[in-house]
Amino acid sequence: MKIAWVTPTDEKSAIFEYSKIVSKELSKRADLIVFGTTESSAELSCKYYSLNDEEAIHKLKESDVVIYNMGDNYNFHSKIFETYLKIPGIIILHDLYFENLLNGYFSKLENGVEVKKETIKHIKKYIENKVSPSLLHNFFGDSSYATGLIQAMFEPILVNALGVISHCQESNEVVSKIYPFLCKAINLPYKSQPIKVNAGKETSKIELTTVGYVNKEKRHDLVIQAIAENKELRNKIHYNIAGPYNEDSDYFKNLISIVNKFGLAATVTFHGQISKEDMEKVFSKTDVFINLRKPCLNTGSWSLVEELASGKPVVTENFGFARSLPDDVVIKLKATSHISELKKLSKILDETSSSSSIRKKYGVKSIEFVKENNSPSKYCDDLIKFAKEVISNKPLKHQQELSSICATYQPLVHTDSAAFKSFFNFSGIIKK
Repeated sequence: MKIAWVTPTDEKSAIFEYSKIVSKELSKRADLIVFGTTESSAELSCKYYSLNDEEAIHKLKESDVVIYNMGDNYNFHSKIFETYLKIPGIIILHDLYFENLLNGYFSKLENGVEVKKETIKHIKKYIENKVSPSLLHNFFGDSSYATGLIQAMFEPILVNALGVISHCQESNEVVSKIYPFLCKAINLPYKSQPIKVNAGKETSKIELTTVGYVNKEKRHDLVIQAIAENKELRNKIHYNIAGPYNEDSDYFKNLISIVNKFGLAATVTFHGQISKEDMEKVFSKTDVFINLRKPCLNTGSWSLVEELASGKPVVTENFGFARSLPDDVVIKLKATSHISELKKLSKILDETSSSSSIRKKYGVKSIEFVKENNSPSKYCDDLIKFAKEVISNKPLKHQQELSSICATYQPLVHTDSAAFKSFFNFSGIIKK
């Protein structure tokens, strides 16, 4: 089977890290060519084309199936999105939120605000009554997030899909309500062989860590507040926030305000953007990972898989990509209000920081789980099986049916609106 794997290849993209693992394993099973967003990529051992290369489009068309990795970063994914709208294929949804990607286009239009409003209006008309409140709660963590689902604008991303893959069952259930064809949940693969369980220390401060870009969805403020309001925790915990941040954002300013108010400068460390080597050091010294997301906007978490594979306990929400994880694999924050969340989180942090046996118990279970469910080999086996199913599903007929259905909600392609035509005239994506 000839597979075209389309991915961001910028070193700053976490999806590129994932693609390195997947492409290495896929190349053992198929005739694989990687198509990326940079001119070259020395870190890939298989054949590579830049999407900026004129020959790339011809090579994509020669493949049996094209698999696109789609995320919400305009800088990393705009070229992939534009290529995908020219050549249908399987899409892997790394996010269930694409407002930022499409905003990159809207911002370049004189009537971009109008275009966005009309897009949302069409999406709202299609989505209403299709996704139940309980399903929204299971993924986003808030049944009122129907508005968020509309604002997320992931529906336009489905327009040229021959099949859709996401990375947890909860996101797959949401997608299947919008996209009535082949879709599947496949667990993300882990980066490397799990390391030996390290239960942490008993004599010095316990190291907590949250990994990734600092934004309000990751709920660092809840963690800092829980530490601030519990004197015992302040004395035995150090909290690492390991990821880039925007020091001018209201959220970051609020975090600094809480830290200063409670005198936590020595307790909370903002590492900012750090190298791979330094991130490995953070992983090594961490005793407990905090992986909270509310609302949950990603279909899976690369950092969560890495954390589980490291053999350290991980604190998660009870919705989104963490909902289906067993309760003996991750420590779930189950609460119904902000006050109860604070109390519950404080209790979790107290118990995990006080007991190496609890940390070791979850660490052992997490390694067992990723070995069974997140191996690169299993991921690629499931991926190829799904690709074969898509190929045998008569893609041309499928695409005609999809176009017909998309006409009811996909204004970016099927509309007489001058605003939407100007959107595509600007990008040069679709010629009608």
